[in-house]
Amino acid sequence: MVMPTYDELFGHVLNALSDGKVHTAIEIRESIIPRLNLSQAELEEALPSGRQTRISNRIGWAKTSLIKAGLVEKAGYGKSRITAEGLKVLRSGVKVDLGRLMGYDSFREYQNNSGNMSSSDDATSDHTTDCTLTPDEILETSVRDLNEKIIDDLLSEIDGCDPSFFEKLVVDLLERIYGGNFSENAEVTGRSGDEGIDGVIKQDRLGFNNIYVQAKKWSNDVSRPEIQKFAGALQGQGATNGAFITSSDYSKAAREYVGKISTNTHIVLINGRDLAKLMIEYGVGVSDKTVITIKRIDTDYFHPDNE
Repeated sequence: MVMPTYDELFGHVLNALSDGKVHTAIEIRESIIPRLNLSQAELEEALPSGRQTRISNRIGWAKTSLIKAGLVEKAGYGKSRITAEGLKVLRSGVKVDLGRLMGYDSFREYQNNSGNMSSSDDATSDHTTDCTLTPDEILETSVRDLNEKIIDDLLSEIDGCDPSFFEKLVVDLLERIYGGNFSENAEVTGRSGDEGIDGVIKQDRLGFNNIYVQAKKWSNDVSRPEIQKFAGALQGQGATNGAFITSSDYSKAAREYVGKISTNTHIVLINGRDLAKLMIEYGVGVSDKTVITIKRIDTDYFHPDNE
Protein backbone atom coordinates (compact mmCIF):
# COMPACT_ATOMS: atom_id res chain seq x y z
CA MET A 1 0.00 0.00 0.00
CA VAL A 2 1.13 3.54 -0.74
CA MET A 3 2.00 5.60 2.32
CA PRO A 4 -1.26 7.37 3.29
CA THR A 5 -1.30 11.14 3.58
CA TYR A 6 -2.14 12.59 6.98
CA ASP A 7 -5.69 13.52 5.88
CA GLU A 8 -6.29 9.95 4.66
CA LEU A 9 -5.74 8.84 8.25
CA PHE A 10 -8.65 10.81 9.75
CA GLY A 11 -11.03 7.87 9.47
CA HIS A 12 -8.43 5.45 10.84
CA VAL A 13 -7.92 7.59 13.94
CA LEU A 14 -11.66 7.82 14.56
CA ASN A 15 -12.01 4.05 14.16
CA ALA A 16 -9.15 3.50 16.63
CA LEU A 17 -11.12 5.58 19.16
CA SER A 18 -14.56 4.25 18.25
CA ASP A 19 -15.01 2.39 21.56
CA GLY A 20 -15.31 5.75 23.33
CA LYS A 21 -12.52 4.91 25.75
CA VAL A 22 -9.38 6.91 26.50
CA HIS A 23 -6.38 5.76 24.45
CA THR A 24 -2.72 6.68 24.38
CA ALA A 25 -0.90 7.75 21.21
CA ILE A 26 0.88 4.39 21.15
CA GLU A 27 -2.40 2.49 21.38
CA ILE A 28 -3.82 4.54 18.50
CA ARG A 29 -0.76 3.81 16.33
CA GLU A 30 -0.82 0.11 17.19
CA SER A 31 -4.49 -0.03 16.20
CA ILE A 32 -4.02 1.78 12.89
CA ILE A 33 -0.71 0.51 11.48
CA PRO A 34 -1.70 -3.19 10.99
CA ARG A 35 -4.65 -2.06 8.85
CA LEU A 36 -2.47 -0.04 6.48
CA ASN A 37 -0.60 -3.05 5.03
CA LEU A 38 2.63 -1.07 4.77
CA SER A 39 5.93 -2.75 3.98
CA GLN A 40 8.68 -2.88 6.60
CA ALA A 41 10.60 -0.26 4.64
CA GLU A 42 7.58 2.07 4.66
CA LEU A 43 7.07 1.51 8.37
CA GLU A 44 10.69 2.42 9.04
CA GLU A 45 10.77 5.41 6.66
CA ALA A 46 11.83 8.44 8.70
CA LEU A 47 11.52 12.18 8.33
CA PRO A 48 14.66 13.90 6.97
CA SER A 49 15.78 14.62 10.55
CA GLY A 50 15.60 10.92 11.39
CA ARG A 51 13.87 11.69 14.69
CA GLN A 52 10.48 10.18 13.91
CA THR A 53 8.98 7.74 11.43
CA ARG A 54 6.88 9.32 8.70
CA ILE A 55 3.81 7.23 9.47
CA SER A 56 3.91 8.10 13.19
CA ASN A 57 4.22 11.78 12.31
CA ARG A 58 1.23 11.62 9.96
CA ILE A 59 -0.93 9.75 12.47
CA GLY A 60 -0.04 12.37 15.08
CA TRP A 61 -1.02 15.27 12.81
CA ALA A 62 -4.22 13.50 11.77
CA LYS A 63 -5.19 13.26 15.44
CA THR A 64 -4.28 16.93 15.99
CA SER A 65 -6.52 17.98 13.09
CA LEU A 66 -9.43 15.96 14.48
CA ILE A 67 -8.92 17.57 17.88
CA LYS A 68 -9.00 21.03 16.30
CA ALA A 69 -12.26 20.12 14.56
CA GLY A 70 -13.78 18.84 17.80
CA LEU A 71 -14.12 15.21 16.68
CA VAL A 72 -11.50 14.05 19.18
CA GLU A 73 -10.60 15.53 22.55
CA LYS A 74 -7.58 15.40 24.79
CA ALA A 75 -8.02 13.27 27.90
CA GLY A 76 -4.82 13.84 29.84
CA TYR A 77 -1.13 13.70 29.06
CA GLY A 78 -0.65 11.94 25.72
CA LYS A 79 -4.18 10.55 25.78
CA SER A 80 -7.33 11.23 23.79
CA ARG A 81 -10.84 9.96 23.11
CA ILE A 82 -13.52 10.43 20.51
CA THR A 83 -16.22 13.05 21.12
CA ALA A 84 -19.96 12.73 20.59
CA GLU A 85 -19.56 14.66 17.33
CA GLY A 86 -16.76 12.33 16.29
CA LEU A 87 -18.96 9.28 16.92
CA LYS A 88 -21.79 10.90 14.98
CA VAL A 89 -19.56 11.52 11.98
CA LEU A 90 -18.03 8.04 12.15
CA ARG A 91 -21.42 6.34 12.29
CA SER A 92 -22.78 8.46 9.42
CA GLY A 93 -20.42 6.67 7.03
CA VAL A 94 -19.39 9.88 5.24
CA LYS A 95 -15.78 10.26 4.23
CA VAL A 96 -13.81 12.30 6.73
CA ASP A 97 -11.41 14.53 4.81
CA LEU A 98 -10.13 18.11 4.89
CA GLY A 99 -13.30 19.35 3.23
CA ARG A 100 -15.37 17.76 5.99
CA LEU A 101 -13.19 19.28 8.73
CA MET A 102 -13.40 22.72 7.10
CA GLY A 103 -17.09 22.62 7.97
CA TYR A 104 -16.16 23.19 11.62
CA ASP A 105 -15.46 26.77 12.73
CA SER A 106 -12.74 25.68 15.15
CA PHE A 107 -10.81 23.87 12.41
CA ARG A 108 -11.18 26.75 9.94
CA GLU A 109 -9.84 29.13 12.57
CA TYR A 110 -6.94 26.77 13.21
CA GLN A 111 -6.17 26.60 9.49
CA ASN A 112 -6.36 30.37 9.07
CA ASN A 113 -4.12 31.01 12.07
CA SER A 114 -1.51 28.39 11.19
CA GLY A 115 -1.56 28.90 7.43
CA ASN A 116 -0.55 25.28 6.89
CA MET A 117 -1.72 22.23 4.96
CA SER A 118 -3.37 24.15 2.14
CA SER A 119 -4.96 21.85 -0.40
CA SER A 120 -3.29 21.30 -3.73
CA ASP A 121 -3.77 18.61 -6.37
CA ASP A 122 -0.74 19.67 -8.35
CA ALA A 123 1.93 17.03 -7.84
CA THR A 124 4.61 19.49 -8.89
CA SER A 125 3.47 22.22 -6.50
CA ASP A 126 5.71 23.70 -3.84
CA HIS A 127 6.01 21.68 -0.64
CA THR A 128 4.44 24.46 1.40
CA THR A 129 1.15 24.01 -0.47
CA ASP A 130 1.17 20.21 -0.63
CA CYS A 131 -1.73 18.86 1.43
CA THR A 132 -0.08 15.44 1.62
CA LEU A 133 2.65 16.77 3.93
CA THR A 134 2.42 17.53 7.63
CA PRO A 135 3.95 20.78 8.96
CA ASP A 136 6.98 18.82 10.21
CA GLU A 137 7.47 17.28 6.77
CA ILE A 138 7.06 20.64 5.03
CA LEU A 139 9.70 22.23 7.26
CA GLU A 140 12.21 19.41 7.03
CA THR A 141 11.72 18.92 3.29
CA SER A 142 12.21 22.65 2.71
CA VAL A 143 15.45 22.58 4.71
CA ARG A 144 16.62 19.57 2.71
CA ASP A 145 15.80 21.28 -0.60
CA LEU A 146 17.59 24.46 0.47
CA ASN A 147 20.65 22.44 1.48
CA GLU A 148 20.64 20.69 -1.90
CA LYS A 149 20.77 24.12 -3.56
CA ILE A 150 23.65 25.16 -1.29
CA ILE A 151 25.50 21.92 -2.12
CA ASP A 152 25.23 22.72 -5.84
CA ASP A 153 26.44 26.28 -5.22
CA LEU A 154 29.38 25.07 -3.12
CA LEU A 155 30.42 22.58 -5.80
CA SER A 156 30.31 25.39 -8.36
CA GLU A 157 32.55 27.58 -6.16
CA ILE A 158 34.95 24.70 -5.52
CA ASP A 159 35.12 24.00 -9.24
CA GLY A 160 36.25 27.58 -9.83
CA CYS A 161 38.99 27.66 -7.18
CA ASP A 162 42.63 26.67 -7.72
CA PRO A 163 44.22 23.53 -6.19
CA SER A 164 46.05 25.49 -3.47
CA PHE A 165 42.77 27.04 -2.28
CA PHE A 166 41.20 23.59 -2.31
CA GLU A 167 43.93 22.36 0.02
CA LYS A 168 43.24 25.35 2.30
CA LEU A 169 39.53 24.50 2.22
CA VAL A 170 40.28 20.94 3.32
CA VAL A 171 42.52 22.22 6.13
CA ASP A 172 39.80 24.63 7.30
CA LEU A 173 37.28 21.81 7.32
CA LEU A 174 39.58 19.49 9.27
CA GLU A 175 40.13 22.24 11.83
CA ARG A 176 36.37 22.45 12.38
CA ILE A 177 35.91 18.68 12.51
CA TYR A 178 38.74 17.97 14.92
CA GLY A 179 38.61 21.26 16.84
CA GLY A 180 41.28 23.64 17.98
CA ASN A 181 44.25 24.75 15.94
CA PHE A 182 44.95 22.46 13.01
CA SER A 183 48.69 22.90 13.45
CA GLU A 184 48.43 21.43 16.95
CA ASN A 185 46.43 18.41 15.86
CA ALA A 186 47.87 17.77 12.43
CA GLU A 187 50.49 18.63 9.90
CA VAL A 188 50.14 19.33 6.19
CA THR A 189 52.96 17.90 4.07
CA GLY A 190 52.02 18.82 0.49
CA ARG A 191 55.55 18.41 -0.80
CA SER A 192 57.26 16.18 -3.32
CA GLY A 193 58.37 12.86 -1.93
CA ASP A 194 55.46 12.66 0.49
CA GLU A 195 54.26 9.48 -1.25
CA GLY A 196 50.86 11.02 -1.92
CA ILE A 197 50.19 12.04 1.69
CA ASP A 198 48.94 15.63 1.93
CA GLY A 199 48.27 15.74 5.65
CA VAL A 200 48.34 13.86 8.90
CA ILE A 201 45.67 14.27 11.56
CA LYS A 202 46.81 13.36 15.06
CA GLN A 203 43.72 12.13 16.85
CA ASP A 204 45.59 12.05 20.14
CA ARG A 205 48.54 14.09 21.38
CA LEU A 206 50.89 11.12 21.45
CA GLY A 207 50.13 10.22 17.85
CA PHE A 208 48.98 6.67 18.49
CA ASN A 209 46.04 7.01 16.13
CA ASN A 210 46.77 9.11 13.05
CA ILE A 211 44.64 9.72 9.95
CA TYR A 212 46.50 10.35 6.71
CA VAL A 213 44.85 12.65 4.20
CA GLN A 214 45.03 12.95 0.41
CA ALA A 215 43.25 15.94 -1.18
CA LYS A 216 42.71 16.16 -4.95
CA LYS A 217 40.86 18.89 -6.85
CA TRP A 218 39.93 17.05 -10.00
CA SER A 219 37.21 17.33 -12.61
CA ASN A 220 37.38 13.64 -13.59
CA ASP A 221 36.50 10.71 -11.35
CA VAL A 222 39.31 9.33 -9.23
CA SER A 223 40.25 5.92 -10.59
CA ARG A 224 41.32 2.74 -8.84
CA PRO A 225 45.08 3.21 -9.50
CA GLU A 226 45.03 6.49 -7.53
CA ILE A 227 43.43 4.78 -4.56
CA GLN A 228 45.90 1.93 -4.83
CA LYS A 229 48.76 4.45 -4.70
CA PHE A 230 47.23 6.02 -1.61
CA ALA A 231 46.83 2.60 0.03
CA GLY A 232 50.49 1.91 -0.76
CA ALA A 233 51.48 5.24 0.77
CA LEU A 234 49.59 4.33 3.93
CA GLN A 235 51.39 1.01 4.12
CA GLY A 236 54.69 2.80 3.61
CA GLN A 237 53.90 4.95 6.63
CA GLY A 238 52.73 1.98 8.66
CA ALA A 239 49.33 3.68 8.79
CA THR A 240 45.92 2.04 9.03
CA ASN A 241 43.55 5.00 8.53
CA GLY A 242 43.28 7.26 5.49
CA ALA A 243 40.86 9.81 4.06
CA PHE A 244 40.90 10.53 0.32
CA ILE A 245 39.11 13.82 -0.42
CA THR A 246 38.28 14.94 -3.95
CA SER A 247 36.15 17.66 -5.51
CA SER A 248 34.88 15.18 -8.11
CA ASP A 249 33.84 11.56 -7.52
CA TYR A 250 35.22 8.02 -7.60
CA SER A 251 34.95 5.33 -10.23
CA LYS A 252 33.07 2.15 -9.45
CA ALA A 253 36.34 0.23 -9.52
CA ALA A 254 37.87 2.63 -6.99
CA ARG A 255 35.00 2.16 -4.56
CA GLU A 256 35.05 -1.62 -5.01
CA TYR A 257 38.79 -1.66 -4.30
CA VAL A 258 38.31 0.16 -0.99
CA GLY A 259 35.79 -2.47 0.02
CA LYS A 260 38.23 -5.29 -0.70
CA ILE A 261 41.51 -4.04 0.80
CA SER A 262 42.94 -5.52 3.96
CA THR A 263 40.90 -5.12 7.12
CA ASN A 264 44.02 -3.57 8.66
CA THR A 265 43.72 -0.59 6.30
CA HIS A 266 40.66 1.64 6.44
CA ILE A 267 40.20 4.27 3.72
CA VAL A 268 37.28 6.70 3.65
CA LEU A 269 36.38 8.18 0.25
CA ILE A 270 34.92 11.70 0.41
CA ASN A 271 33.62 12.99 -2.93
CA GLY A 272 32.53 16.50 -3.85
CA ARG A 273 28.98 16.16 -2.55
CA ASP A 274 30.14 14.59 0.72
CA LEU A 275 32.65 17.40 1.08
CA ALA A 276 29.96 20.04 0.51
CA LYS A 277 27.70 18.38 3.08
CA LEU A 278 30.52 18.43 5.64
CA MET A 279 31.17 22.10 4.85
CA ILE A 280 27.51 22.87 5.58
CA GLU A 281 27.53 20.78 8.76
CA TYR A 282 30.69 22.41 10.13
CA GLY A 283 30.11 25.91 8.77
CA VAL A 284 33.01 26.14 6.31
CA GLY A 285 32.41 28.46 3.33
CA VAL A 286 28.80 29.06 4.44
CA SER A 287 27.13 31.42 6.90
CA ASP A 288 23.77 31.53 8.61
CA LYS A 289 21.11 33.35 6.62
CA THR A 290 18.13 32.86 8.88
CA VAL A 291 17.93 31.02 12.18
CA ILE A 292 14.51 29.61 13.09
CA THR A 293 13.98 28.12 16.54
CA ILE A 294 11.23 25.51 16.69
CA LYS A 295 9.74 25.12 20.15
CA ARG A 296 8.20 21.98 21.61
CA ILE A 297 6.28 21.31 24.81
CA ASP A 298 8.50 20.56 27.82
CA THR A 299 6.52 17.57 29.11
CA ASP A 300 8.82 17.24 32.15
CA TYR A 301 7.72 20.70 33.26
CA PHE A 302 4.01 19.91 33.11
CA HIS A 303 4.27 16.28 34.15
CA PRO A 304 7.32 15.91 36.45
CA ASP A 305 6.13 12.54 37.77
CA ASN A 306 5.80 10.97 34.31
CA GLU A 307 9.12 9.22 34.13
